[in-house]
Amino acid sequence: MNAVVRPYDLTRGEQVRSGYFTTLEVVTRHFLSELESYFFDQFTISCHFSSKLSPAGKFEPYLAKIPQPTPIFVVEMSVLGGECLLILENPLSNLILARKELVEQGRAKLPKDFAVTLENYPRLETGVQEIVEIFNRCWNRILPSQVKVKKLVSHRIKAKIMEPGESCVSVQVAVEYKGFKSHLEFCFSAYQLDPILKRYGKKALLTGEPGRVPTPKEPLERIIEQEADYKATAILGELFISRAQLEKSLEKGEVLPMSNELKNLITLELNGKPMLSGEPGVTLGYHSVQINGLIEEVRQQVKARPRPFEKTRFPQG
Repeated sequence: MNAVVRPYDLTRGEQVRSGYFTTLEVVTRHFLSELESYFFDQFTISCHFSSKLSPAGKFEPYLAKIPQPTPIFVVEMSVLGGECLLILENPLSNLILARKELVEQGRAKLPKDFAVTLENYPRLETGVQEIVEIFNRCWNRILPSQVKVKKLVSHRIKAKIMEPGESCVSVQVAVEYKGFKSHLEFCFSAYQLDPILKRYGKKALLTGEPGRVPTPKEPLERIIEQEADYKATAILGELFISRAQLEKSLEKGEVLPMSNELKNLITLELNGKPMLSGEPGVTLGYHSVQINGLIEEVRQQVKARPRPFEKTRFPQG
């Protein structure tokens, strides 16, 4: 008697794309989700992350394109049976170094250049170790892996972890927050990745996307769950001035122009974190704020509004 084979649709009608890089793509998508939570917890900012995965060609030309100086970390991953590179763009390196200042003051000055010193190296290494461990946890969803940050190299010449003619694969992760843009990039040996990509593609598909896409309310819910005391502060606007301007502003009658990305609205901070937006007013003799939504939702609405345009009037003659 012949057995009857009946196909079963695991996708339940969902469109699924598979390919050679499926395993690495799924790991990367989990990584982006974890990074979003990490940056909010560690830096109190809600960043936007995106990724680009691509064959990077031969290793020697790839290495030659990395600008100098750039922090390049050599990372050992047991899942690869070898080493990979983690390259940080300078602005992101400076953001990691400014973590304490950003959390305590709500803002930080980030220089364009980067230089490794005995003072900042341990802080940078700690941040990189945390990011690498997050990436490794995402690998562990598919197969067990251990990771170790071996060293920071001062020049790309010392970052030769594979043969010059060997093919490599890059995973670039872009980080954006307001006017801040930067990225980090992993570089893997295509030879070391090949057996993993071929063997674990189906398992990666079944593991799927991150279990749930975070909603805008999650940061607010996290504060409510983890903190007992709450302080709400209404922010009219922000102003960045030099020391000379600050000294001048002490004079009576001096006017300080405040910038506000929400236009006629104000930001309401909860325990120092911008969470809500509202309109200022007066209720029963008290200054009040009428809430009109989560700040991220309002930001998107403000960005979507048409911008006024006025033609330039050139002098006649």
